[in-house]
Amino acid sequence: MTEKHRFWHIIRANVAKNATVPHIDGQSPKKFERPGKIRGRALNLARRKSPKEKGGASTLVSYMGKPFLDNYTGQTTADLLGLRDEYRIDSLVLAFEQAIQSKPETELSEPERFVLAIEAMEREVDNGGWDQFFGNTENEFDDVLVPALNAVGCPGTAELSRDAIEAYRQKVDLEEFDDRYFAGTEPIADRLFEYIASHANEIKLV
Repeated sequence: MTEKHRFWHIIRANVAKNATVPHIDGQSPKKFERPGKIRGRALNLARRKSPKEKGGASTLVSYMGKPFLDNYTGQTTADLLGLRDEYRIDSLVLAFEQAIQSKPETELSEPERFVLAIEAMEREVDNGGWDQFFGNTENEFDDVLVPALNAVGCPGTAELSRDAIEAYRQKVDLEEFDDRYFAGTEPIADRLFEYIASHANEIKLV
């Protein structure tokens, strides 16, 4: 993880707590004010467009008001979808990923593969940039990530992913693509959850 990525990781971890950013590069600690475009699992407040909105006012999405579902514990697809008002959406899509990962590769549907690809991207790029994504996934999702993001309604991230994959194949430095990712505004977890809900009959957990 580069120093820049390490900085952003610390920022995201502290924003949810409204905490003071630790001492970095000889600078005094100071209160962090969230820039409008920063995105990631740890963010507690972000103004997002609802997946169902057609140009209406922004919806305030608060992660702080709901608990994080720690683990998948055998729920059905309908069970997890029914928890949307009780738990953070990002934790619910993570639970879907955990459940799908327990299934044999040969039994996965296309929507299930899309969930795995997008969740892998969010986790790995959030934590260590595109280099970490490609290194840890061993290119498993290179062919499915772009169509997955387009399918859930995140065309901007899909375009970025396409560019990052091409750059990786050409052995180009990926820091530019990390910057573009962290500047993104698409509510990926929310749209993935809506995609899961609309394809519930193709996502079978138990």
